[in-house]
Amino acid sequence: MNPVSTDEITLGYYASREVGGFTVDFGVRNDWVDRSGSVAEDDHAHGEEEHEDDDHAEEAELEYFNSEESITSYGLQISRRFSEQFTSTLNVSSVEKAPAAVELFMNGAHLATGRYEIGNPTLETERAKSAELTLDFSSETLFGSVTVYINEIDNYIYLRDESEDEHEEHGDDHGGLILANYVQQDAEFTGYEFEIGRVFELGGGDLTLSYGLDSVSADFSDNSNVPRINPDRSIYKAAYARGSFDMSVVFKDVESQTDLASYEDFTKGYSMLDIRASNAFALTNDVTLNVSLFGSNLLNEIARNHSSFVKNEVPLPGRSYGLKFYAAF
Repeated sequence: MNPVSTDEITLGYYASREVGGFTVDFGVRNDWVDRSGSVAEDDHAHGEEEHEDDDHAEEAELEYFNSEESITSYGLQISRRFSEQFTSTLNVSSVEKAPAAVELFMNGAHLATGRYEIGNPTLETERAKSAELTLDFSSETLFGSVTVYINEIDNYIYLRDESEDEHEEHGDDHGGLILANYVQQDAEFTGYEFEIGRVFELGGGDLTLSYGLDSVSADFSDNSNVPRINPDRSIYKAAYARGSFDMSVVFKDVESQTDLASYEDFTKGYSMLDIRASNAFALTNDVTLNVSLFGSNLLNEIARNHSSFVKNEVPLPGRSYGLKFYAAF
């Protein structure tokens, strides 16, 4: 990507008030964003044979663009504590986001994502309207929360990979990279998060058991799937704390992702088991030694993150152990 110049001015206001037993928070912000950049119109082929010697690369003509945006965002939160244990919170917002420099002016190989990315200098501002409702419960021994939300985004910007048919039609392997274009389309995100748990007294300490579940669904206005959306997952957690000692065991059960864009690959589900224990030892009145022992992916699962651009090439880390300690003087 060629160098890009960005000037940005932000002006915002935030207010919080107690009104009739409700806590009302309101924020508004306006951003003036000016981006200037160029795109190289490189006509030579991108095959491996053309990259053998950079000295023979043809000079690219530059086409200059300027993007000026004035965007306004605001959010309103209304919360109410009905009792010492029960609270509800409602959030509504309207947020605008100017296209990023990469989304506008990228034009070349991006090795970290394994793609030859093409920006679009004519992209329009994203506009998102969202609503979120959260219910919380907490007592000495029980706790729980549930959140549901919807987020409608006009002109949602994303990176679209070329299909196999498009690749054959173009007849260019782009140096072995996937050709991907920044495009935009109206989209809707809906989802929920849920957690419930209980605290038990055990051996002079507290044992906390909890279960959580989160899910998100994302569709375009033509009912196709938004790419790279993480699948549903359940999280089981056991944590024990007594004095300076604490230990946690976390088991994540991630489902397979079958809601795919037309050019995406199926991602298999996996289970992940992590354990961590730590304690603090007072060596002297002035020196404390903190020791932590942890193990990650103890089941040694071959796990792939569906939202990763390089999920097939780079799985999540396998089984690992660690010991960490430090002294505070």
